[in-house]
Amino acid sequence: MKFLVMKLFLGFLGFASLSVLVFSSVSLIDSIYLNEENMTEYLFTNNLNCNEENTLQSSLCLKITSIYWMFFISIFSLVISFITLFPFFLIKKK
Repeated sequence: MKFLVMKLFLGFLGFASLSVLVFSSVSLIDSIYLNEENMTEYLFTNNLNCNEENTLQSSLCLKITSIYWMFFISIFSLVISFITLFPFFLIKKK
């Protein structure tokens, strides 16, 4: 019984994090490359000041911050799905 509960829990958590990984990766590609503005020139640079109240610049800062969060969510869900799905497919009942 414990084996079945553990395997169901690992499978549910692994496939849920895998679906989050797919969704966040598609959203990340959509936000970076399929946007009307090329966002790659603003990523991982410090040449944009996001402390000012300019509405055009704050919109750009919001998009860049969303892209950074999608990077984090993608990496985190990749790690969680690897940690949970690897044992899910390897554990066998004795």
